Amino acid sequence: MKNSYSILWFDDDERSQGRFQRRLTKQLRELGFGIEVDYHKRVNDEIIEVLCQQMRVYNKYDLIMFDHKLEGGLKGAHLASMFRQKKIFTDMVYYSTANVNILWQALRKGHVDGVYILNRDGMDTDLIRIVEAQVARVFDVNNMRGYALQYMSTLEGRLRTVLAELVETSADSEAQATAEKIVETIKKLESDFALGKTHGAVKLNIARCKRAILKGDVIFDAVRKTFKEVHPQGEKLFGDDSNLYKLQRVRNVFAHRQHNISEDDHKLYFDRDTTHPEGYSADDFRKLRVQLMALSEELEPVIGKL
Repeated sequence: MKNSYSILWFDDDERSQGRFQRRLTKQLRELGFGIEVDYHKRVNDEIIEVLCQQMRVYNKYDLIMFDHKLEGGLKGAHLASMFRQKKIFTDMVYYSTANVNILWQALRKGHVDGVYILNRDGMDTDLIRIVEAQVARVFDVNNMRGYALQYMSTLEGRLRTVLAELVETSADSEAQATAEKIVETIKKLESDFALGKTHGAVKLNIARCKRAILKGDVIFDAVRKTFKEVHPQGEKLFGDDSNLYKLQRVRNVFAHRQHNISEDDHKLYFDRDTTHPEGYSADDFRKLRVQLMALSEELEPVIGKL
């Protein structure tokens, strides 16, 4: 699940790099992405060698960026050549205040392809266009349906784990009343949803309650409503007007309703969808990504960072 856009960035001008990063962070957030930047002010061949070894095992980067003149006398074209020689084919951005022809010539000498060349003075607009073009590949309607399902599934798993741990922790502390309240709440909710919608009734035993939460014997709506009862901000974060419940309903439509892509407007439509009957375009999915990111930030104090 790709929640963040990841950049490996080399620049000895820390102020300038920070300024570009802040602008890029704002733009990516509007597209529904966080940003992760591994920034290097100093670089040498040994550092690049180590990075390449790591990237051959797992390459998390969407983009590699570097200035023309780097601290220690290295040139950006040398970095580009090293990455390509090590079979690292991530998109790269090579920039400078110098004439772009100088950068082209430096890359040609090293026989390096697949590098965007930008002038630092106009880099804001050009860099955003490059990133937007990469991100656009993500917004295929079927890919986004799968992304939303996976995102909500991950969030559900984290909430189940936290609630199960809360049962156990509360039972082992002076806050046993909290554990008992959780068990009683789930027992009541499970009786409400017992008609063919659960794998079995939850017993008052705390250990069995924990297992039932983790195994999925307790449906997710019961988990949400239990948090509503026991969390200090329960109504706001887990109530029927919460962002979690709204996106939970969207997730249920994505998971359980038949869907088709219209040949007329290329939108994705779901049968009997009351949450978004006008269908989903690429822009609708961009907005959904923003909503999912905001939800994870809202719940971060409860479940940690997704």
